[in-house]
Amino acid sequence: MKTTSKITLFFSLCILGSTLSSCKIVTGYLVEKIADCALLNQCPQPRNGPERQQSQDTVQRQETERQQVQQRNQKFVQDKFDAVIVNTQVNQGYVFLSSKSGKEFTGRVTNSEIRERQNLEESGVAAWIDWSDGQTSSILFMKNSRVRVWEKGFEYRGKWYWGANDNLLFVKMDGGAQYKFSQGRLYAKRHPEQPRQSSPQQDLRNYYQTLNNYKYQSAWNFLSPRLQSEGYQSYIDWWTQVKRIEVLSTKLISEDGFHSTVDSRLQYFTKSGREINQILRFDFVWDTGSQRWLINKIERLALLN
Repeated sequence: MKTTSKITLFFSLCILGSTLSSCKIVTGYLVEKIADCALLNQCPQPRNGPERQQSQDTVQRQETERQQVQQRNQKFVQDKFDAVIVNTQVNQGYVFLSSKSGKEFTGRVTNSEIRERQNLEESGVAAWIDWSDGQTSSILFMKNSRVRVWEKGFEYRGKWYWGANDNLLFVKMDGGAQYKFSQGRLYAKRHPEQPRQSSPQQDLRNYYQTLNNYKYQSAWNFLSPRLQSEGYQSYIDWWTQVKRIEVLSTKLISEDGFHSTVDSRLQYFTKSGREINQILRFDFVWDTGSQRWLINKIERLALLN
């Protein structure tokens, strides 16, 4: 009902059903309010107007928050998808490292996993690498395209990115070194693989022949840095007690470009007259510097005494 109609109805009811004094009081109040609205533009606002505006603001805010959550979810899904791709590439691939000094190494990823942590600095794809020089390192590909690398207790940082054809994964370290991950054996064209001049079985025999000649320092150089980390003195303490070693047999278990495994039956004769017969498993890594296989790990399979 329009305002003018309401006012007319009110005056009619006032004249018909109220006392004159009551009409005067109410009429005076209405006239005052009408004058304020007409002259001072102080008209009453429609009821529930502010509440309606507040409700619209709430709806808009909720919609904005919903869109933000949806965007975050989409980004998480994309990051998760990228992590799967990175993990697949890294876990199936070989690694080529060119250091800042110009030295080059080849390696192989032994294991990898996708990590989801609350701390973004600990989330991403983690991988462990065995290198051709016997060293091991770990690397973390983070979602912000950064990497963290740990080797010998030190941490290094860099950035990872895809190659032009998406089948090579590159890492550029802040210190200048570069990594390349590939699904196949990766050798740069300007550094082709040289024909191997020795086999792991032959290098194993050469190692024990060097010990039989009591050339302990030369025999020490047949070990990878991993085994050398156990200390030269303990190495000498053992082998100076051995008079002779016989390599009775060798069997190649596996071999690729960087790693090999050989089982060997050996006979030790100590200076005290003791005879030891055992079967050992040797894990080798290829050393590009010396161009030979280095003993990286030794495991006893059987003691035949």
